[in-house]
Amino acid sequence: MNEKYPKNIDQQLTEWRKQFDKEIPEKVGLAFYTNLDGDIEIEVYMANDNMWMSQQIMSILFGVEEHTITYYIQEIFKSGELEKNPTTRNIRVVRTEGKRQVTREIQFYNLDMVISVGYRVDSIKATQFKKFATRVLHEYIQKGYVLNDERFKKGRKFDDAYFKEMLERIRDIRLSEHRLCLQIPDIFALASDYDKNSQISKEFFAFIQNKLHYAIAGATAAEIIHSRADSTKENMGLSSWAHSPSGKIYKTDITMAKNYINQEELHSLRLAVSAFLDLAQMRAERQLPTTMQDWINFMSNFLDLNGYPILAGLGKISKEKADEKAMEEYSKFRLIQNRNYDGDFEKMLKKIDEKIMLKAEKNEKSHTPFYRREI
Repeated sequence: MNEKYPKNIDQQLTEWRKQFDKEIPEKVGLAFYTNLDGDIEIEVYMANDNMWMSQQIMSILFGVEEHTITYYIQEIFKSGELEKNPTTRNIRVVRTEGKRQVTREIQFYNLDMVISVGYRVDSIKATQFKKFATRVLHEYIQKGYVLNDERFKKGRKFDDAYFKEMLERIRDIRLSEHRLCLQIPDIFALASDYDKNSQISKEFFAFIQNKLHYAIAGATAAEIIHSRADSTKENMGLSSWAHSPSGKIYKTDITMAKNYINQEELHSLRLAVSAFLDLAQMRAERQLPTTMQDWINFMSNFLDLNGYPILAGLGKISKEKADEKAMEEYSKFRLIQNRNYDGDFEKMLKKIDEKIMLKAEKNEKSHTPFYRREI
């Protein structure tokens, strides 16, 4: 990277990303761009089906000073080529200035602005980036995440110790008493480019689980919740919950798709988990690293070979809409549950009272007053 840019740029980008996640309510994705020469590597953000970048990142991308980027942005607005409101986002950023930490508002610009600036600065670099952006945005809109295997692989040592650790982890998953819903994330966390704290990994898990849910139940996780949450059904349509089978159902139970899956679907899910564990073990024994993208490909092939339906896109129902429907049903179901639960509790107390009374009667009958005892 050019020495004229701050050496702590990675730290700054991390801070920006945290603020970006807070400031923009829609889901935010992250992708990495490296130019053809390999001397420029930047992080770009996705939100609202668009790509966003600060002036500083644009200056790194196009190899010019930041004030040059500022000049071209102003010219673009003056000419009316682009409007300010739809192309900019203000984000509060905490950064270190001297020995103090201060909060500044940084403007981010969408892909239209990045490309417009790029064509004015360096059309070749702009064209390269546009090709990348078009592919990445398409992947992000279709899948909900973007993977960059090469970046994650850098510096990773796939030696005997690495694969020995993989085999131990696979063995632990097989022997664990984890419920099935926890074994699935454990398996895919074996991916060589997995980072539990990254947004990409979270989106990857959501995508994988949706694929499995759709194949086995014919619906994504959100669609399962939305279609099966029903206050008129026994247990609100749930087949399992935290305090099942006799305990109460709470809000935390009703927004998890796994709780609505029936026994037949659960059996199919167990078979799939077993197959993925076998595959992970065989690859580890052959010392073949497995990336998140590999797991996506393996899953697609597995579902195709077994005649399962393949999910295209992200589904028709959002997680937010599904949770909203579940909460509406729960507000009605809770009244029924409380009424029945109170009734059961009263019955239990009545039985206890009856036992106490019966015992008291027996004691009274068997009791002989002292003055009537024979001497």
